[in-house]
Amino acid sequence: IIGEAYRRVDACEPWCHGTESAATIGLVSAMHPQGRPFGHHESQNADLGASRILLEAHLPFLVLDEETDWSRFELIILPDHFVMTPAMIDRAKS
Repeated sequence: IIGEAYRRVDACEPWCHGTESAATIGLVSAMHPQGRPFGHHESQNADLGASRILLEAHLPFLVLDEETDWSRFELIILPDHFVMTPAMIDRAKS
């Protein structure tokens, strides 16, 4: 099954070179520790739940980490208990 899936991806690959994502929504992953009061399982559930909502609404999005440039996104979704550092506040304002 995996080989079949990769053959399909391999066949489509020539049309993907030089393309860029059309996503205007960024979902910051809850998986980054940040000393949150919940465990790994809850972090996965947070990412999964937010992703499902966006997928069901047919809204293109990218899952981001704290280091990703946010300037290209119209909307950034942050997980509960997310701590904005001063650098991230500056990034969000720009």
